[in-house]
Amino acid sequence: MVLKYYYKISCNTRYATFCGFAAILLWGSTIALTRNLSTQIGVMTAAASVYSLSGILALLQFAISTEKRKQIRQLPLFYILGCGILFTSYMLMLIFAIGLANSKQQVLELGLVNYLWPVLTLLFSVVLLNITPKVIPLILGNLTRHPSQQNQIITY
Repeated sequence: MVLKYYYKISCNTRYATFCGFAAILLWGSTIALTRNLSTQIGVMTAAASVYSLSGILALLQFAISTEKRKQIRQLPLFYILGCGILFTSYMLMLIFAIGLANSKQQVLELGLVNYLWPVLTLLFSVVLLNITPKVIPLILGNLTRHPSQQNQIITY
Protein backbone atom coordinates (compact mmCIF):
# COMPACT_ATOMS: atom_id res chain seq x y z
CA MET A 1 0.00 0.00 0.00
CA VAL A 2 2.76 2.42 0.95
CA LEU A 3 4.81 1.46 -2.12
CA LYS A 4 1.80 2.02 -4.39
CA TYR A 5 1.21 5.45 -2.81
CA TYR A 6 4.91 6.33 -3.15
CA TYR A 7 4.90 5.27 -6.80
CA LYS A 8 1.88 7.49 -7.48
CA ILE A 9 3.56 10.49 -5.85
CA SER A 10 6.83 9.74 -7.62
CA CYS A 11 5.16 9.57 -11.04
CA ASN A 12 3.24 12.79 -10.42
CA THR A 13 6.41 14.50 -9.21
CA ARG A 14 8.38 13.33 -12.25
CA TYR A 15 5.65 14.48 -14.60
CA ALA A 16 5.41 17.85 -12.87
CA THR A 17 9.19 18.24 -13.00
CA PHE A 18 9.19 17.37 -16.69
CA CYS A 19 6.41 19.89 -17.34
CA GLY A 20 8.32 22.53 -15.40
CA PHE A 21 11.50 21.99 -17.41
CA ALA A 22 9.53 21.99 -20.66
CA ALA A 23 7.82 25.26 -19.71
CA ILE A 24 11.15 26.91 -18.91
CA LEU A 25 12.65 25.63 -22.17
CA LEU A 26 9.70 26.87 -24.25
CA TRP A 27 9.52 30.20 -22.43
CA GLY A 28 13.25 30.77 -22.84
CA SER A 29 13.22 29.96 -26.53
CA THR A 30 10.10 31.97 -27.44
CA ILE A 31 11.97 34.97 -28.82
CA ALA A 32 14.44 32.95 -30.91
CA LEU A 33 11.80 30.60 -32.33
CA THR A 34 9.43 33.46 -33.11
CA ARG A 35 12.13 35.46 -34.87
CA ASN A 36 13.29 32.44 -36.86
CA LEU A 37 9.76 31.45 -37.84
CA SER A 38 8.68 34.99 -38.78
CA THR A 39 11.72 35.57 -40.99
CA GLN A 40 11.16 32.30 -42.83
CA ILE A 41 7.40 32.34 -43.41
CA GLY A 42 6.33 35.89 -42.58
CA VAL A 43 4.85 37.58 -39.53
CA MET A 44 1.17 36.88 -40.19
CA THR A 45 1.76 33.25 -41.15
CA ALA A 46 3.98 32.71 -38.11
CA ALA A 47 1.33 34.08 -35.76
CA ALA A 48 -1.38 32.02 -37.44
CA SER A 49 0.67 28.83 -37.33
CA VAL A 50 1.64 29.29 -33.68
CA TYR A 51 -1.96 29.80 -32.61
CA SER A 52 -3.29 27.04 -34.87
CA LEU A 53 -0.85 24.53 -33.41
CA SER A 54 -1.45 25.61 -29.81
CA GLY A 55 -5.22 25.62 -30.33
CA ILE A 56 -5.17 22.10 -31.75
CA LEU A 57 -3.05 20.86 -28.84
CA ALA A 58 -5.39 22.49 -26.31
CA LEU A 59 -8.47 21.00 -27.97
CA LEU A 60 -6.84 17.56 -27.96
CA GLN A 61 -6.06 17.88 -24.27
CA PHE A 62 -9.63 18.88 -23.47
CA ALA A 63 -10.99 16.08 -25.66
CA ILE A 64 -8.93 13.50 -23.76
CA SER A 65 -9.50 14.76 -20.20
CA THR A 66 -13.03 15.09 -18.85
CA GLU A 67 -11.62 16.47 -15.61
CA LYS A 68 -10.12 19.46 -17.45
CA ARG A 69 -13.48 20.18 -19.10
CA LYS A 70 -15.20 20.16 -15.70
CA GLN A 71 -12.60 22.53 -14.27
CA ILE A 72 -13.00 24.96 -17.17
CA ARG A 73 -16.80 24.90 -16.91
CA GLN A 74 -16.57 25.98 -13.26
CA LEU A 75 -14.83 29.24 -14.20
CA PRO A 76 -16.95 32.29 -14.99
CA LEU A 77 -17.31 33.09 -18.69
CA PHE A 78 -16.16 36.68 -18.10
CA TYR A 79 -12.92 35.36 -16.55
CA ILE A 80 -12.25 32.97 -19.44
CA LEU A 81 -12.94 35.56 -22.13
CA GLY A 82 -11.11 38.36 -20.32
CA CYS A 83 -7.96 36.34 -19.68
CA GLY A 84 -8.11 34.76 -23.11
CA ILE A 85 -8.36 38.11 -24.88
CA LEU A 86 -5.58 39.65 -22.79
CA PHE A 87 -3.21 36.70 -23.25
CA THR A 88 -3.92 36.32 -26.95
CA SER A 89 -3.48 40.02 -27.65
CA TYR A 90 -0.24 40.08 -25.62
CA MET A 91 1.20 37.13 -27.55
CA LEU A 92 0.07 38.49 -30.93
CA MET A 93 1.64 41.86 -30.20
CA LEU A 94 4.86 40.14 -29.11
CA ILE A 95 4.97 38.00 -32.27
CA PHE A 96 4.29 41.02 -34.49
CA ALA A 97 6.89 43.13 -32.68
CA ILE A 98 9.55 40.44 -33.02
CA GLY A 99 8.67 39.78 -36.64
CA LEU A 100 8.71 43.47 -37.57
CA ALA A 101 11.98 44.28 -35.74
CA ASN A 102 14.58 45.72 -38.08
CA SER A 103 17.69 44.43 -36.35
CA LYS A 104 18.95 41.89 -33.87
CA GLN A 105 19.39 44.73 -31.37
CA GLN A 106 15.67 45.44 -31.44
CA VAL A 107 14.90 41.73 -30.98
CA LEU A 108 17.18 41.66 -27.93
CA GLU A 109 15.43 44.72 -26.50
CA LEU A 110 12.02 43.12 -27.07
CA GLY A 111 13.20 39.95 -25.35
CA LEU A 112 14.49 41.94 -22.40
CA VAL A 113 11.21 43.79 -21.99
CA ASN A 114 9.26 40.55 -22.44
CA TYR A 115 11.19 38.74 -19.71
CA LEU A 116 11.36 41.67 -17.29
CA TRP A 117 7.77 42.95 -17.32
CA PRO A 118 6.59 40.70 -14.43
CA VAL A 119 9.39 41.93 -12.19
CA LEU A 120 8.88 45.54 -13.26
CA THR A 121 5.15 45.24 -12.54
CA LEU A 122 5.91 44.22 -8.97
CA LEU A 123 8.52 46.93 -8.47
CA PHE A 124 6.33 49.67 -9.94
CA SER A 125 3.34 48.57 -7.85
CA VAL A 126 5.46 48.92 -4.71
CA VAL A 127 6.62 52.39 -5.75
CA LEU A 128 3.33 53.73 -7.14
CA LEU A 129 1.08 52.35 -4.41
CA ASN A 130 3.45 53.33 -1.57
CA ILE A 131 3.53 49.78 -0.24
CA THR A 132 6.25 48.77 2.15
CA PRO A 133 7.56 45.43 0.92
CA LYS A 134 7.80 42.77 3.60
CA VAL A 135 8.70 39.83 1.37
CA ILE A 136 11.77 41.34 -0.31
CA PRO A 137 13.90 41.65 2.88
CA LEU A 138 12.99 38.08 3.76
CA ILE A 139 14.08 36.79 0.34
CA LEU A 140 17.27 38.85 0.34
CA GLY A 141 17.99 37.80 3.90
CA ASN A 142 17.67 34.12 3.02
CA LEU A 143 19.85 34.49 -0.07
CA THR A 144 22.67 36.20 1.80
CA ARG A 145 22.80 33.90 4.82
CA HIS A 146 25.48 31.28 5.27
CA PRO A 147 24.33 27.67 4.61
CA SER A 148 24.99 26.74 8.25
CA GLN A 149 22.36 29.33 9.29
CA GLN A 150 19.60 28.13 6.91
CA ASN A 151 17.55 26.37 9.58
CA GLN A 152 17.49 29.29 11.99
CA ILE A 153 14.29 31.32 12.28
CA ILE A 154 14.52 34.95 11.18
CA THR A 155 12.40 37.57 12.87
CA TYR A 156 12.02 41.05 11.46
